[in-house]
Amino acid sequence: MIEAYKDLWKSYRLYWRLYGGWHAVLTSPYFHFALVITAVCFPIWWDNATGGGASIWANDAVNILPNLMGFSIAGMAIFLAFSNRSTMKAVTEGGEPESFFVITVVNFFHFIFVQTIALVLGFIGQQYQHHALSGAGVFFLVYALAVSPAMAMQLLHTARIINSAESLPDDEE
Repeated sequence: MIEAYKDLWKSYRLYWRLYGGWHAVLTSPYFHFALVITAVCFPIWWDNATGGGASIWANDAVNILPNLMGFSIAGMAIFLAFSNRSTMKAVTEGGEPESFFVITVVNFFHFIFVQTIALVLGFIGQQYQHHALSGAGVFFLVYALAVSPAMAMQLLHTARIINSAESLPDDEE
């Protein structure tokens, strides 16, 4: 059982390193956007945490994020489904450890990971009201939503690579 936790930790460390760690998160425009929106919405989530109303953010998270997670997984499936030999050769960049392919998968993982955190906070927020929970919940909900266009942009870049790769002559080995 301990080995399973070691393997899990190793996988998360790999994700974090490939994603770029704290530097990538703290310099992300999507992270900054989420901070600003969370600050602007302060009166709303603060009042909700003091019992002034239902945890609207928590209900929104639980209602919105499962659909967004479905989109994320579908996007990853599309990315993999359109991968033939020439496409994979282009996106894997000759097996580079930090190829476009690997970074795209890491970005999808980050997208799903942030959504998962927001969804878990939403489940907890439906049961408990606390200022810190409300602030974190609103932040992660907005961050998950803000990262959505970033993933769509990643798919656009992928489409351009696939389109270019299809115009190359086939390698006969």
